[in-house]
Amino acid sequence: MFALNDVVIFKREVCIVKDKIRHEKAGECYVLIPLDTSKHSQCSMLVPTTNKMNHLRALITKEEIDELISKFSEIGLLQDKGSNMKGRYQAVMLEDNLPSSLISIIKTANLRIDNRKKLNKKPTNVDEEFLKMAEYYLYHECAIVLHCDISNAKKYFTEQVKLCS
Repeated sequence: MFALNDVVIFKREVCIVKDKIRHEKAGECYVLIPLDTSKHSQCSMLVPTTNKMNHLRALITKEEIDELISKFSEIGLLQDKGSNMKGRYQAVMLEDNLPSSLISIIKTANLRIDNRKKLNKKPTNVDEEFLKMAEYYLYHECAIVLHCDISNAKKYFTEQVKLCS
């Protein structure tokens, strides 16, 4: 159970718990407000407190960020589906709400982009789109935890990964 003003992740979005209400059909629900108002102009979401679909979770901690960094090399790539990578990326974005799945997308997309560049080919829009999306979600959550902006969270994360390599 979350308390009022807790910062949580709902489906990948960083949100704040603004209220808890009773909904006639869904039962007891949290009222969530996304923190990124550039993407969501003051919308709110009702999410059942039962969290049966596991779409709602607490923010990761600083210790969990450091653990992700230390295990970065152990986090696997996604299976390369060639022309159907969009479907693979989408499935991972929907099925798993964990930061490690975002790292899998980031690593896979970066590898595919690098391989295409070595062949003097442009990166695919799909790889670039999902890389950007996965980085945004990962570093936005890290930024909240580290009390900094997204670019500094990315810098911290990537520098620490290099130190651990």
